[in-house]
Amino acid sequence: DIPTKNAGLERCHAFMTLGARVAVTAVGRQEENRGVDVFIERGQLSPVLRPFFGASRIDIGELTEIAGTPTRGALASVALRVVGSPMGAMRHPSGIPKDDIALSNAIFAIRLEKQRR
Repeated sequence: DIPTKNAGLERCHAFMTLGARVAVTAVGRQEENRGVDVFIERGQLSPVLRPFFGASRIDIGELTEIAGTPTRGALASVALRVVGSPMGAMRHPSGIPKDDIALSNAIFAIRLEKQRR
């Protein structure tokens, strides 16, 4: 939500391919479900993106690059380790308080492809 409300989800929408958007939100194959507002609405409920909301820390791994070929652009990959918020560590997803308080960790592989346009 910095610098504006839903700025992070808007940024994700701009960088994701249609296939990635569908995998995250379970909608988007139909033309009317491809807009950024639908992505924001569904992205807020997405279990895939949930670890990023209110995360206390995001550690970025080493960047790996693969040169482009005549048929595709260059590729870049980076690992992200998302450390959950202390508030999320105090309750189960159901809302029931936890006995032990441990921050959740999630590891993601982010892959970017340079478009050949």
